[in-house]
Amino acid sequence: LEKVELKVEINKKTICLESPMQLDKLYTLVDSDSAQVYGGLLKDGTFSSLVIFSGMSSLTITNTTSRLPKKVGSVTIKQRNNKIIVTGDLFKLALQPQNNGIGVQTQQIDDEVLGLLGLLNSVSEKSEVVNKSRKTFLRYKNVNYKLDRSKKRSCFKFSNDKHSEAIIGSTSQFLENEI
Repeated sequence: LEKVELKVEINKKTICLESPMQLDKLYTLVDSDSAQVYGGLLKDGTFSSLVIFSGMSSLTITNTTSRLPKKVGSVTIKQRNNKIIVTGDLFKLALQPQNNGIGVQTQQIDDEVLGLLGLLNSVSEKSEVVNKSRKTFLRYKNVNYKLDRSKKRSCFKFSNDKHSEAIIGSTSQFLENEI
């Protein structure tokens, strides 16, 4: 298990959540009634590949430059330059090259969507960043978690590593073993 940094945008501030995860294993990112998206995680929080299942069709995306079909089951795919927009019934994701992998940005995701991105969306929607007495806190489910600036100053991190795990929970629930 490696600590992987997952970023969440809250009140225009980036929060870095760290969670122990297995690299290059497929995690369920999106699970809706009509489609599932799985991703092989890299240490920097990007993905080595994405697998889309919809109906009886599937597609594996390993880079953003290859030509892709316009549809996979009920999921539509639009490509422009190196950016890919994947749209399902309850989600819309933007894929683009980032570092050595594929960066996934949630553009729209419904509350009913399960999976890792559904969880991160829930954290983003149901929490707020507050400043009290020159300190910054993340308020989530009526609990305040103290935040500090990361060493790179690119995001806020929890002052106690256990807070990340308390918010995300066990990521092994999203690990996909059957694919």
